[in-house]
Amino acid sequence: MWGMLVELFGVKDRPSSHKYVFMKICLITEYFYPEDSGGTPTVLSQLMRYMKDHYKDLEIDVVTSNNLYRSAGGKLPAFVDWNGIKIYRLNSPRSNQPSTIVRLIAGAVFSTMALTKLFSSRKYDLVVVGTNPPSSPIVGRWLWKRFGTPYCYLIHDLYPDIAVGVGALGKNNNIARISRAYQRIWLHDARAVVVLGRCMRDYIITEYHVPTERINVITSWCDPNEIMPMPKETKFREKHGVFGFIVIYAGNLGRSQGLDMVLDAAKLLQKSHPAIQFVLIGKGDAWDNLSSRITDEKIMNVHLLPGVPADEYPEVLASADVSLVSLEPSMEGLAVPSKSYNILSSGRPLVALMSECNEISRMVVEHECGVQVNHGKVQRLVDVIAKLHLNAELGIQMGHNSRTALKENYTIEHTAKKFLNLFNKIVNRN
Repeated sequence: MWGMLVELFGVKDRPSSHKYVFMKICLITEYFYPEDSGGTPTVLSQLMRYMKDHYKDLEIDVVTSNNLYRSAGGKLPAFVDWNGIKIYRLNSPRSNQPSTIVRLIAGAVFSTMALTKLFSSRKYDLVVVGTNPPSSPIVGRWLWKRFGTPYCYLIHDLYPDIAVGVGALGKNNNIARISRAYQRIWLHDARAVVVLGRCMRDYIITEYHVPTERINVITSWCDPNEIMPMPKETKFREKHGVFGFIVIYAGNLGRSQGLDMVLDAAKLLQKSHPAIQFVLIGKGDAWDNLSSRITDEKIMNVHLLPGVPADEYPEVLASADVSLVSLEPSMEGLAVPSKSYNILSSGRPLVALMSECNEISRMVVEHECGVQVNHGKVQRLVDVIAKLHLNAELGIQMGHNSRTALKENYTIEHTAKKFLNLFNKIVNRN
C-alpha cells in the first residue's frame, strides 16, 4: 500500500511518528510577561519567549490576567503581540491576597473566565496548564472533554499538599480533602505531567497513583551568562562589613526553609572557628524569629539582611565561599529550590539542607558540587562547613564542578528542548 502511494504521489520518505510538527499551543497562567517578580510567572515567560524565538514551527498563545503580582495599580492591556506570542489578558480579580479563601476564589474566577474565552476561541493542538492558580487544570480538563484537546500539566506548586505541609491547612480539613480529590482527577486526565524533580515524581506516584510513564521530570535552569563566577572580594562584602569565610543563604525566609538549624550550627562554630561568618538574606515570616534568636542568644557570627535588588544578586552569590539551600522535611517531594541552579552558575559549593531524596541533593551528589545534610543534623553541618573552611582546594573543585554541571545540564536550552520533545510526542500521539 505504501509503495503504491509512493508511485502515485511521489512520496519519498515515510513520515516518522517522532517528526517535529507545526503546532499551536495555549498556555494558561494567571501571571505572565511583563511580570518580573520571579517564581513561576517569570520562569514561564522566559521559557515561552525562548521557545518562540528558537522553534519556528511553534505558535504560542497565552491566556493570563491583566494584573501584576506585586502591583495593585493599573491594569495591563487586554491584548498584546509580544514578538509573535499572542497574550490575551482577562480582567480578573487579583489573587495576591492575605486570605487563603480569597486567593482560591480569585483563582477560580480567573479559571472560569479563561475557560469561557477558550470555549469560543480557536482550536489548539495542545493546552498547557500550571498550578498558578491551583484551579487552572479545570480549563485543560474541560477542553479535553469538550474538544479532545490534550493538556500538559506543569507542577510547580502542588496544592493542597503544600498548604498542608506548611501548616496552613489541616490534612483532614474539608478544603484539603476536596482539593486532593480534584487534584487526583486532573493528574490522571492530563496527557502528560511535568515536575521539577525526581522527588516530586515519586511523591505523585505514591500519593496520587499516577502511572510513572505519564510523569516527566524537567528541571529549572539558570542563564550562565547572567550569573557568572566572580572574585569573592565584592562591594557587597565591603558594604556590610563581612569578611573571612562566608556562608550565605539568599532567598525566602519562610516556614518551609527551617533555618533554625543554620543558627544552631553558627552557635557551635562561633568560638571554634571565628573566621566563619553566616549571612542570611531575604524576607519572610521567619524573619522575626531569626532576628530574635540572633539577638537573645548573642549569635555574633550571623548577619541577617533584607533582600537585594535583582541586579545585585549575582554579586551576593559571588561573595560566598559556600552557599546554602534548605527545605523542611514536611516539604519533601513538594518543592525543588530553583535558587540552587543560580548557585551552580556562580561557581560555588552548594550545601543542601534536605533529605537525600530531593532533586537538589541528588544533583549535588551526582555532580560532586557540594554536600547533602539531613535536616536536624546540626553537628554534621558544623563538620561540613569546618571542612570546607580548612580545605580551600576542595571548595574550589566543588565550585568548578557546579559551573560545569550547570552549563552541561541546566540551561534554558536543555529545558526548552525537553519541552519541545514532550509537546511533539503529545501532539503526534493525539
